[in-house]
Amino acid sequence: MGVARHWRVMHLFYNMLIILALPVLLVYFGYRWLRGKSREGWAERMGYLPVFSGEHPIWVHAVSAGEAVAAEAVVRALRERLPDVPILYTAGTPEGRATARKRMGSLLTHVAYAPYDLPWAVARAMDRVRPRLYLLVESDLWPNLLQAAAVRGVPAMLANGYISERTLRRGRLVPALYRWIFGNLCSICVQTEAVRRRALALHAVPERVCVVGNVKYDQATAPLTNEEATRWRALFRLRPDEPVLVAGSTHPGEEEKVLAAYTEMRASGIAPRLILAPRHPQRAEEVEALVHHAGFACVRRSHLGEGSGAAPDPEAVILLDTMGELAGVFSLATVVFLGGSLVPVGGHDILQPLIAGKPVLLGPYTHRQREIVEDALDAGVVWVVATPQELARRSLELMKDAGSGDGYATNAVSFVSGRRGASQRCAEEAARLSGEMQPLRTHGVGKAVGKS
Repeated sequence: MGVARHWRVMHLFYNMLIILALPVLLVYFGYRWLRGKSREGWAERMGYLPVFSGEHPIWVHAVSAGEAVAAEAVVRALRERLPDVPILYTAGTPEGRATARKRMGSLLTHVAYAPYDLPWAVARAMDRVRPRLYLLVESDLWPNLLQAAAVRGVPAMLANGYISERTLRRGRLVPALYRWIFGNLCSICVQTEAVRRRALALHAVPERVCVVGNVKYDQATAPLTNEEATRWRALFRLRPDEPVLVAGSTHPGEEEKVLAAYTEMRASGIAPRLILAPRHPQRAEEVEALVHHAGFACVRRSHLGEGSGAAPDPEAVILLDTMGELAGVFSLATVVFLGGSLVPVGGHDILQPLIAGKPVLLGPYTHRQREIVEDALDAGVVWVVATPQELARRSLELMKDAGSGDGYATNAVSFVSGRRGASQRCAEEAARLSGEMQPLRTHGVGKAVGKS
């Protein structure tokens, strides 16, 4: 089958599946609407994005909060190279949109929800935005959206691309689909050589795939200054010498294990404070109940601050129920545990606590961060724990060693800073592509641009 016919067949097949699934999708959307989960930004999800008359913005998309943090480094590098070009940013989740607004709102022209991958929604979105470049961060590849860009001669690029072993296994079941998806990408900038091999196994065009490194090394923000840390410690009523365990980005099933470890730690004679930050702040009420059930007082971060009148119990567990503050709170830690790793979620970004010079503990489930975690383990800047008992024991050991002058903080910071530069390489490629809005090759149902 020729390339043009292949694209036509895949486009038809994919959208026939969508049409057949419409009754189920309508029930799903209705259910979410009734629960208030999709009401915000509904028009945007149907393709009614801002109209950019004659401006041709760069459209940056990242699905959720973790990807938004990675996207920040690329956006900042883009803004340095193209200071006058409008940038539209879309996210797939409320957390992703809130994180984008908080971390890079001043760099963006507009922040919106991404359209659903319905053919009429993505066509409407592309026609309203008329971007000069569609730039995706990491892995949120939607076939219709990429095709809509291709038929309009808009180059599409994947930055900080990541393809897991799980995606590779699934992709091998539907190779034609991934050949179509990757065929509509003009440039695929991936994190590692292993990811490059997976992309090629899924039929990415070899000449378009390049290894640039991981932009997450660039996005790690500077830790709090001493003055800022002092203000935070005062807000949380932390003593200057008080050890602190920060458990960040925890998921259901992990808070109980962290609280069990915390109970064991306090029974040992060392009385650290616990700052507990669930991955999804809307779980705050649920997590607060778990803290009380474990026998501890609890105070929410949102109840603290100027004018709140609230002062936390100096022994209370602090529940971080806000967005965008965890990176700074890592600076207060003696030891950091990162969630999504004691349950099979796959782990979260380890770089923020490392750039703050903090020892990091992880559970055994780190497959979403495999390459970074393996490098960090080899460098001796993270440790793996499998049970609450191991978490308690290792945390206590690290707290006892804190300030011993073993060079850990220096090694952790060097681990991150020595691997930077990927965002600049992605921005350079994006700047090059943003001037290529002419069709270069035919994909059957339309045309796409890119290096052939």
